[in-house]
Parts: sequence; C-alpha cells; structure tokens
Amino acid sequence: MPVPVSLDDVDRRIILLLQEDGRMSARDISRRLGDIGDRAVRYRIDRLLRSRAISVIAVVDSKQIGYPVLGDVIVEVPSAKVRDALTALAEDELVCYLGADLEHGTITLQIAAHDEYEFHAWVSRLLRSLDGAALMKSTVVRQVAKGSDQWPPPKG
Repeated sequence: MPVPVSLDDVDRRIILLLQEDGRMSARDISRRLGDIGDRAVRYRIDRLLRSRAISVIAVVDSKQIGYPVLGDVIVEVPSAKVRDALTALAEDELVCYLGADLEHGTITLQIAAHDEYEFHAWVSRLLRSLDGAALMKSTVVRQVAKGSDQWPPPKG
C-alpha cells in the first residue's frame, strides 16, 4: 500500500492553480502565490508528481465532442463474474468512469451518450450482455456540480 503524501497549505494552493491550468509554469504559480519562489514551486510539483499525489492530464469535456448526455448506472453481478464484467466494460468507448465493490458484486459506471435514447439503449444492451446482471439504478445526470478534476485536496 502506498504511503500517503502529506500536503501543507502551499501544496494545496499549488494544486488548485494546476487544476485551473495544468500548463501553468512554476514562475506563474510563484507569482500568483506571492510567498514562494519558482524553484521551490518546481520542487514541490516534482515531489507531488513523483509520489503520484497528482498527475497533470487532459480532461475531455464530453459535451464539447458531441456526447452531451452523461448517465450513471449501478448494476449487481454475481461476485465471481465482477472481474470479467469490469474487463469488458473498461473496453467500452462510452464508459468514462468504472468502479466496483468486488466483495458484493456491485459495479458503478458512468457513460457519455449522444442522447437519452442512446443511454437507455446502452443500459439495455449492458444487462443482456452481462450474465446474471441486475440493474440497481440508472439515471441521466442533468447537472454536474463538481467533477473529480475540481476536487481540492482536503485539509488535514
């Protein structure tokens, strides 16, 4: 199990600025913070990246590329089939998030679709394709108030 990285207030402020713009230079971050030099900012960013506490990535906006409908789905599958189901679902190009409780056979996923019809058709295909699957809940997400890319690290 990885050792958790200890974050101080400066680390959190750097992370917030990188969430705003992942390409922001250490010099710009230093100027925005006002109380730390760019060399120290570079060191902290390198430490955070090396420890995998953060990663700087491109985040796709599904609406901007023609997939305006996001839907959440929770299914239950026999525990012995969860890993196979996860493997199959991870390869589906509409699945943008996938997680599971291996012990209880619960799979949670989010898909991006062109419209609500495609979302509901996808859910129907999912249930037919996963042997022994039972739909627990599916819903179209009408508004995302906060994405994981906007999650600031908690204090303490």
